[in-house]
Amino acid sequence: MKTASKRPWLRPLILVVSIVTAVVVVKMTGLDQHIDRDTLSTFLREQGAVGLVVFLLAFSVGLIVQLPGLLFFAAAVLAYGAYTGGFIAFFGGLIAFTASFFFARAVGGKAALDQLKHPWAKRALSAVESRPVRTVALLRVLTLFSPPTTYALALSSVRYRDFLVGSALGLLPVVVVFSALSECALMS
Repeated sequence: MKTASKRPWLRPLILVVSIVTAVVVVKMTGLDQHIDRDTLSTFLREQGAVGLVVFLLAFSVGLIVQLPGLLFFAAAVLAYGAYTGGFIAFFGGLIAFTASFFFARAVGGKAALDQLKHPWAKRALSAVESRPVRTVALLRVLTLFSPPTTYALALSSVRYRDFLVGSALGLLPVVVVFSALSECALMS
């Protein structure tokens, strides 16, 4: 019997199958038709503190099944106001990133720099290894709440602490700007 180390393709395959299965289940059950900004924000306002916990869980599961993270940012801003909602979305995003990170790492493992064949992948992984916090922060500024970014970073050798700090540093200025813009939009 072969061990997992002799089949490096097995863990990434399991990750892909898990994601595809989750997306198919969401689509087949019609759950994606019921998760929209207005439905989510109305539910959150009506539920109070329980709504906040549900929001954090939905955000985490949503990123794992590849729902757009900006949907949850918009729902938080609409439900709780621009700045409180932005604050909730920021911390909710960090919780969701953590859930996605550990899910992807548990299923997919870590990529080894010496096993990669593509030069662009080696450069990207090298940047994560040499300057993890800065690289993660830059990726967050560019991709915000993007689930694929989180999965790619989880499969890299970045340490969780560097991932979380970089995510927080990159996401914070973007959330502040988006919250300010949301406040202006909500006022008009």
